[in-house]
Amino acid sequence: MKKHFFFILLFLGISFVFAAGTVYAAPRIGDNCTSGAAPTKDDAGNTLVCVGGSWLAEIPQGPQTAGQVIKIIETIATWVFAIFLAVSVIFLVVGAFQFVTARGDPAQVNKAREILLYSIIGIGLAFLANAVDDVLRFLLT
Repeated sequence: MKKHFFFILLFLGISFVFAAGTVYAAPRIGDNCTSGAAPTKDDAGNTLVCVGGSWLAEIPQGPQTAGQVIKIIETIATWVFAIFLAVSVIFLVVGAFQFVTARGDPAQVNKAREILLYSIIGIGLAFLANAVDDVLRFLLT
């Protein structure tokens, strides 16, 4: 009789633990909710909002003003400027080195001139990329 009582208590204890876990579990995306429920967080920390009787993940807001868009473009233009300028300077040095070591060979001299020309074009493109945000700021304001 004591063995049966022990197993019944064990079964009830395990049932209580599982029932308590489901009652107090955080909501998940797609679970039902009541209209007008306050936003909450799921187990992963995502903010959930009640829309149409179901929990949905809150969509983050994007840039709201022209100034915020210009700031994003400015950041991208700064990175493009830095990358173009670094690569162009490296090719400028390589082209100058090839020009010096060509020893009068016309094919080598032409190849070095092309590298120097393209590196100067790259530097010009870098400065144009840096000016894009200024032009957009002028047009949008």
